[in-house]
Amino acid sequence: MRQRFLFASLLPWSAAVWGWAAPHTVQAQDASQEVRGTVLEAGTEVPVEGAMVLLFEQEGRRVGGVLTAANGFFRMFVPEPGRYRIRVDRIGYENTDTEPFAVPAGTSVLRRIETQVRPVQLAGLEVRGEGRCELRPEEGATTAVVWNEARKALAAATWTAERELYRFAWTRYERELSADGRRVLEEERTYDRRFTSRPFVAADPEQLAERGFVETPTFGTWRYYAPDADVLLSDAFLDTHCFRLQRTERNDEQLIGLAFEPIPGRRVPEVKGVLWLNQSTARLRSIEFGYVNLHSEVRGQYGGGEVILAELPNGTWIVREWEIRMPRFVVEQDSRGRPRRTVVTGYGSAGAVVQRATTATGATVVIPEQPGR
Repeated sequence: MRQRFLFASLLPWSAAVWGWAAPHTVQAQDASQEVRGTVLEAGTEVPVEGAMVLLFEQEGRRVGGVLTAANGFFRMFVPEPGRYRIRVDRIGYENTDTEPFAVPAGTSVLRRIETQVRPVQLAGLEVRGEGRCELRPEEGATTAVVWNEARKALAAATWTAERELYRFAWTRYERELSADGRRVLEEERTYDRRFTSRPFVAADPEQLAERGFVETPTFGTWRYYAPDADVLLSDAFLDTHCFRLQRTERNDEQLIGLAFEPIPGRRVPEVKGVLWLNQSTARLRSIEFGYVNLHSEVRGQYGGGEVILAELPNGTWIVREWEIRMPRFVVEQDSRGRPRRTVVTGYGSAGAVVQRATTATGATVVIPEQPGR
């Protein structure tokens, strides 16, 4: 029987499993009260562009979020009157939190926020090769620092996609790889000239936590899921994975990684991987992942994938490239027709690269090159 695969795709017509929806950043457009203002660097009065301004209720629940404009301006609708506080997230710098303030009914509250220019130091963090895998990275002494920077980029990516700020054209490829996963046997490339404002659809984090990242065959079809920004930020993922730090060097770039793996006792098909950040700038570079806890039929060391992110000049974030590799296999039988062993015969590989991005007005967006690519 010929194997069929449904895989993570960035194209709208496929059985896609990616998504960047942010459940807590949707603004109530009919709200009668709002908070607006400007974010400036303390001591210099320079406007801060591309900082994430987050609005919290007094009890700590996040109810809004927006990126600052080129002049540092922000505006957020407030769901109901009450007391709130603001946190300014700026990648590579320590967060800035305001004191609680009141937002009366039907008012527009003006806030002028000065951010502290204190760079985050990732180079000095202690990385132990056999360090304990910690639950909830925000609670660990060292993992919290790296997670906080990765979280900023992931949150900006969810915000960017949710508001459909850009339209994308992609080069898409599908490959057949050898059994060792190293040689390309066949390749087909297509260029999607149909610009789409929403190239992703969401995979439910709760569903992934319950069923896992690989679904068993239905009529010969396998479905592979991957960890995207929405999944990585979810409580369901953080409650079922633990984290530790590691380091590497690639193309003369020093990277620090926040490695994740399923907690002990997880039996469903899972993912483990690393969020790689530039050690100097604290920018999130990529998300690498592989599959674990798989049934023998889909076991293989080259199954997995990678997501490459890019920060645009205005502080928004996009996925610029992705790939996922899926093992293909045969079940060998003994002389009596009973299953004897499973052999991986090759891999199906699929991915896409952003070729062009434009704004709603048709202006071409400059996508910075990533070091070593």
